[in-house]
Amino acid sequence: MPPEKDTSSVSGLDLKPTIDFYTANADTLYRRVSDDLPAAKDSVQLPQLEAEVEQFLDQDTVLKILSLFPDESLGRSILRKILFKNSLWFEKESTPTTPRVTNNPSEALSETAIIPSYTDYGSPSIEAGKLAADIHLYAIHSAGDSRIAKIITVQGLVHEIAHCVSAQIIWGDDCNLAFKDGTLMDGTLMDGMSFIAKFCELTENLPSMSHYSGFYRNADGSYPGGSNAQEVQKLLIAASEELAESITAYLLGFTYCEDNPERCLDPFKDRPMVRDLVAKFLEAE
Repeated sequence: MPPEKDTSSVSGLDLKPTIDFYTANADTLYRRVSDDLPAAKDSVQLPQLEAEVEQFLDQDTVLKILSLFPDESLGRSILRKILFKNSLWFEKESTPTTPRVTNNPSEALSETAIIPSYTDYGSPSIEAGKLAADIHLYAIHSAGDSRIAKIITVQGLVHEIAHCVSAQIIWGDDCNLAFKDGTLMDGTLMDGMSFIAKFCELTENLPSMSHYSGFYRNADGSYPGGSNAQEVQKLLIAASEELAESITAYLLGFTYCEDNPERCLDPFKDRPMVRDLVAKFLEAE
């Protein structure tokens, strides 16, 4: 029998510890993704919904999830539509630099290496420098009861919307953020790359916000470094995932991390300045 493959380098792709945490705190977390969601705001527009399988989040829930975001950040959103799709997993052959996916569970890294969601940036729209994105939500059948599946799905959708409201400053051209007077940034007009540099500065010496976003950092927890195009791309991806997980934790009030169990239900316990920056980023125009 061949030796068992070492999967420790891609453990961030396996949701098993996250699912265990969600299961142990199911009552609290399910309430946060259901009863505690805000009423849908009149200002929120429903994106196009397309279902390749049974639609597992109804229209009202999608509107409530979008309503978690301030109008200012939704104004920066590049989201076009949300697609409901069949299950997808990370493949056994995934590596830290090349995650691979499969729709065949027998080829999966593990039964719980579930992909809940994905943002497809596709091609830039006709307007130069403006991105557009579709969110893919994948059916979840291997996470225990339906409450756990909903926690994962709602968390995944918030995460992907976070990508959609931050993508233009990371991947777009000539995008500035106007921070409101009296905030942490005190009326500052900041270009996207300067904001990402500030965010990385505040988070560099902290554990990653989540088990998942830690996958994109170096083994010692630092952000990827270097000046060539490939190294810069890795840094921007790592920062994008850390920002999306931080926004999600801010809006839902939970994360899954391994460095401090208390931080799972109090995500910014050790990083109040990051919390403030995320809040002001969401309110910036």
